[in-house]
Amino acid sequence: MPVIKKAKPMQPARTLCLGFLIIITVGALLLWLPFSSKSGSTSFFDCLFTATSATCVTGLVVVDTYSNWTIFGQAVIALLIQVGGLGFVTIITFFNVAAGKKLGFRTLANVSDGLTESTFQGGRRIFISIIKYSMIFEGAGAVLLCLRFVPQYGGYGVWMGVFTSVTAFCNAGFDVFGLGTSLIPYAYDPLVTITVMALITVGGLGFFVVVELYRKALLGRKYHLKLHTKIVLITSG
Repeated sequence: MPVIKKAKPMQPARTLCLGFLIIITVGALLLWLPFSSKSGSTSFFDCLFTATSATCVTGLVVVDTYSNWTIFGQAVIALLIQVGGLGFVTIITFFNVAAGKKLGFRTLANVSDGLTESTFQGGRRIFISIIKYSMIFEGAGAVLLCLRFVPQYGGYGVWMGVFTSVTAFCNAGFDVFGLGTSLIPYAYDPLVTITVMALITVGGLGFFVVVELYRKALLGRKYHLKLHTKIVLITSG
C-alpha cells in the first residue's frame, strides 16, 4: 500500500508573502470595480499599483486619491493601509481570537515572526491590545482632525479626519485633499500639523515601544527599557 506523505507546513516567511499577495490582489480587484472610481473605470494596472502601495504603506500614487476614487474606493485604500500598517498576521490572529478559535503553536510561530516577538506567552492579550492601541490613537486623531475639517467640508470632513488619521498612524502618506495639495494649506495650523506629527511618531515607534514607555512612566527606575526600545528611541530621535 503506497505511503501518502503529508505536505510540509508552509514556512512563516512564505505564509506572509502569500498573505500579502492575496491581500494586494483582492484590493486591486475591489478598486477595479466600476463604483470604486468616480469615472467608472480605472486601468487594472493602476488599481494594482495603488493596492500594492497602500498595503506596503509607501504613499506612492499614479492617480489622485481624492479625484479618482469614490468613497468606497478610498475606504478600500484605507483598509489596505490599515492591514499593511498593523501587519497581515496581526489582523488574521485578531479575527481568530474574536471568533473564539484557539491559536496553535504554528499560528503563534507565524505571528511571532510577523511581530518580531520572541515569546508566545500572552499571545491573545498582545494581539487584542495591538488592535485596541491602534484604534485608540487613530480614533483620538480622527476626532481632533474633524474639529478642523468638519466646519470646512461638512459631512465629508468626518471621512477626511478618519482617513488622514489612519494614513498618518500607519505612515502611509496617502491623502484625500485633492489636486496634490495634501496638508500644504494647513502648514501653519497647529491642530492639524501637531496631530498628524503625533500620529506619525506614535505609529512609527510601534506598539511594544509605546507599552515600554508607559511601564517606564509608571514604575520609574524600577523598570528597565529593553534593548529594542532603546535602539528605536535613539534612532528615531
